[in-house]
Amino acid sequence: MSFEREGIPTSTVVTDAFSEYGHMLTKLQSMEDLPLVILPHPIAARREDEVRDLAKAAFEDVVSSLLSAP
Repeated sequence: MSFEREGIPTSTVVTDAFSEYGHMLTKLQSMEDLPLVILPHPIAARREDEVRDLAKAAFEDVVSSLLSAP
């Protein structure tokens, strides 16, 4: 959020287990428009190929979040 406040686009990636907390933090920081890319939880327990597939599936959302920075 500090980078975003300085005008540096970021992409915030969280798992669905933490998405509610992530949205709460954006509200607390008055940055409700900050996009979150939400992946299924858990990540650490997945095989490498599964994580790679999740990353590929989220790629467009990450790029979009960087290009539509508030």
